[in-house]
Amino acid sequence: MFLITGCGKGIGRETLKYFCESYNEPIVGIYRSDIENISHLNEFNSRLLLIKGDVSEENIYSKCLDKAVQKFNALPSKFVINAGMRLRNNLEKVDSDTLNKIWQINYFSLRNILKTLVLRDMISKDISLVYISSIVSSLGFKDLDDYGATKAASESLIRSTSSRFSNSRFNSIAPGFTKTSYAENFKNNNELLYDWTISRTPMNRWGNSEEIVYLIDFLLSSKSSFITGQTFKIDGGWSSNA
Repeated sequence: MFLITGCGKGIGRETLKYFCESYNEPIVGIYRSDIENISHLNEFNSRLLLIKGDVSEENIYSKCLDKAVQKFNALPSKFVINAGMRLRNNLEKVDSDTLNKIWQINYFSLRNILKTLVLRDMISKDISLVYISSIVSSLGFKDLDDYGATKAASESLIRSTSSRFSNSRFNSIAPGFTKTSYAENFKNNNELLYDWTISRTPMNRWGNSEEIVYLIDFLLSSKSSFITGQTFKIDGGWSSNA
């Protein structure tokens, strides 16, 4: 069984669609905003549990696991922690409420799912978990001070967890610029910046959500059985272009 957070749009929505179509396993999806094109998922309703909630709420994962047991009489073993908050601003301009919110969503939601898995004695039972990070975690971007810090901290937590629980696997994916729900607005509102991102990327384009999903699929599968504690950049060569 899969559990996917942030499945309403972007990479999370593409992951939900892909796993619905590619596997015959139950899927638990957590979303905050409406799910894009939800009618396309109607045929999978019998094995789909969609829960509207806020991943920054400490007990949300316990509630979702309980609901999974009620509907499917089983618990997830494959996790995609995708929910995230973007923040483009310098640290001196970010108020304490916004700072707390981005840390709650980008870092503490990951910490809370790991804590829940430990307390439920699930974390050492051959689970696989993928955290969706960002290339900003390891590269310097102006205006992304706090966003980058939350992603870097989360990757560190993934590495620590992988060294502690050797029967399960924990990895991060750090996408570069990807065509998700915000891409069109980004292009229209920041044309010069958009053109710069294209010129800065050796493959001369933004990535597609499904290209991220293929790597998620691999890292959750038994084909990656000897891979844990790693961060995989999928950025069209951005991070190697000094």
